[in-house]
Formats: sequence, C-alpha cells, structure tokens
Amino acid sequence: MKQSEQSIPYIMLEKFPEMADLLLKMYREDEDFKEICEDYVLCLNSMGKIIVTNKMGKRIIREYRKALNELEIEVLEYLNKRVNNI
Repeated sequence: MKQSEQSIPYIMLEKFPEMADLLLKMYREDEDFKEICEDYVLCLNSMGKIIVTNKMGKRIIREYRKALNELEIEVLEYLNKRVNNI
C-alpha cells in the first residue's frame, strides 16, 4: 500500500513532536524539506517490510537504519536552520 501524502506529515510529527508547528509549515512550503520527509517515510515503510532471515536481510536492515538516521539528521538540520533564522 502506498503511503498517502496526507499521512507523511503525521508520521514525521510522531518522530519530532516538539517541532510540530514548524514541521507542518515547512512541509507545506519547502519542496526540498517535503522530499526529505517523503524519503524518510518511504525508508521507514520499506524497512518494516523486510523479513530478516539471514545475514543479507540483517545487512539490508542496517543500511536502512543508517539511511533513516541520516534523514533524521537532515530533517533536524532543516528545522534548526529555520528556527535560528526566525
């Protein structure tokens, strides 16, 4: 099932509830930020569909976790830049 675009911000809000207002504003107004959020949710959903039964599956999960962490850092950097510029 494809992640609906409307639920993407809500998934992001679960991860970053302390920045809810800014996150929603940036999601609506900043296409680059919106793309990062979409990538984050896609990565999260894909990771949830992988069945880990061998070393290859474990390696793939590690790679997805690393990507997820990098996307989280990117989201926080965007949010923090915006907070510091206000």
